[in-house]
Amino acid sequence: MREKRQARAQLICSEAAQMACEMGFFDLQMSELARRCELSVGTLYSHYPCKEDLLVAVALDALQRQYEQIRRAAELGDSPVQRFIAADLAALRFSCAHPALTELERLAMMPSIWRRSSPGQHQLLVDKFDAVNTYFLEFLQQAARAGEISLSEERLQWLNVGAWSLSMGMDAVSWSNFSVGRWAPALEGHWEPVHRANLVSFLRGWGWVEPEPEAVVARIAAQLPEIPERDGQ
Repeated sequence: MREKRQARAQLICSEAAQMACEMGFFDLQMSELARRCELSVGTLYSHYPCKEDLLVAVALDALQRQYEQIRRAAELGDSPVQRFIAADLAALRFSCAHPALTELERLAMMPSIWRRSSPGQHQLLVDKFDAVNTYFLEFLQQAARAGEISLSEERLQWLNVGAWSLSMGMDAVSWSNFSVGRWAPALEGHWEPVHRANLVSFLRGWGWVEPEPEAVVARIAAQLPEIPERDGQ
């Protein structure tokens, strides 16, 4: 019974993600979602009592998929900083390859959404983001112990948040309508190189000592696996 309910919840989540990618989250109708899943509306609401809970569930699924790509990519690094870089680039690639899912993930982070979701569902999202944040931070802590970067624990946390902000900002600009007219024509297809250049400067500014940082980052980028597609996203 529990397995059947979990499978049904995953079906709802996958179909909702597909519909949101097609028409946007705000135009997604729960009745149409129930029809596509061949479920009653009551059954749908028994899994997700409100639309905000459904959005958080879709965001959790997208974040888990991204996290799996990040962990695989990190194995390509030869040192803690290199593993941090590989994970960072993998996160950006996933976001740029799946802009609609990334939009849903970002939307679920907004107070207007999570404040209306159930506390338990919101906590699941918080816990997942905490796990991803800790995963990146541990690379920087290892780098400090190995002498790659000399920073206090507080500064390591600042570095971690700053790098995350760089990545989130770049992927947001890359698929945002605000960039279409002025920036996209010049940067289309070059979002990652721009981010790599900024990441190198950022890490060096925080004390990363590497004779050929651009070459190291380029090598890591060339080794990253392709991001798989699923359900149109």
